[in-house]
Amino acid sequence: GALQFDAIIERALGRSVPWSELVSSGFTYVVHPDSLASPAELATHYSSVHESIAARADGLTYLGVPADQLRLPREVRVGNRGMTAFATDERSVDVVRLFALMDKALSASAVTPRMGHTVTDAHQWGETWRLDAHTPGGAVALGPYDVVVNAAWDQQDRLDRCAFPELVAPVSNYRLRAFAGGRSRSVMPVITVVQGPFGDLVGFAGGRFYASWYPDGLLGFSTGHHPPEDWARLAEEASRDGSLARRMLAGLADVVPMDVVVDEWHVQARVVVAHGDTDIDHRDSRLHHRLGPTVSERDRWVTPRSPKLTNAPQVAQWTCDVIKGLFT
Repeated sequence: GALQFDAIIERALGRSVPWSELVSSGFTYVVHPDSLASPAELATHYSSVHESIAARADGLTYLGVPADQLRLPREVRVGNRGMTAFATDERSVDVVRLFALMDKALSASAVTPRMGHTVTDAHQWGETWRLDAHTPGGAVALGPYDVVVNAAWDQQDRLDRCAFPELVAPVSNYRLRAFAGGRSRSVMPVITVVQGPFGDLVGFAGGRFYASWYPDGLLGFSTGHHPPEDWARLAEEASRDGSLARRMLAGLADVVPMDVVVDEWHVQARVVVAHGDTDIDHRDSRLHHRLGPTVSERDRWVTPRSPKLTNAPQVAQWTCDVIKGLFT
């Protein structure tokens, strides 16, 4: 997915993208003192990943950079405690700026967005589908549609079961996680704290930054087929808690001391979905093993599953291929 992300996005937009302006500098993976894996184990794993990339690199690019130029993660020391870390060529994409490009292209297309619609149920109608949805103005009926793509996030399993009540969906875990964003006059380091209490900090051009720290930012954990209904209230409360942003930044700074000046910040909370029923503090948790992306189809109900944003363009391309195949 990572080696096709840029090419698929550019094809969808019908234009080239100045990736160098949209990505961060390279991540440094900081090994937490309480890491579930030793630095030696991580080095072996990173080497394996690099070899896998190298075997597929011919003619592909990673966010505008030829894939065969990507370097093996290098072991370094960071912080005043000299913690082991790995300097990598992994980058983060500024999704705010990328969304602006995609939104502009969508506005110029024949697609009709229906913002503010939450699908609540699905019904087969002959060879078509009808959907029930909730809007700020009340309940509405939508359709009929020849094909439905269930690209919902935390409600995807529930909608699949609405369409096919007999379906036995796997148990998923849902985490309500808060993150801080804002602007800083400082040059933010780009770090991920790995295999222990998770956290990351990313600075982008123009001073925008993103930060998360799991011990303070994890607001809820649940398993099943959909998240608890009261999480919307918890997310709204978190967005008004200015101290939460300060605590997350302080937690990161306790691991990797940094001298940064934050001019403005805000907090948002979103649901993270993954398979399994254990959290990241379990070594055997399925959260440490991202399952591959898939696309399934039944009676013209298409369900794409992407475990990470990295794979989303690839899965979208597969979804388009599946739909084309239904009519050829």
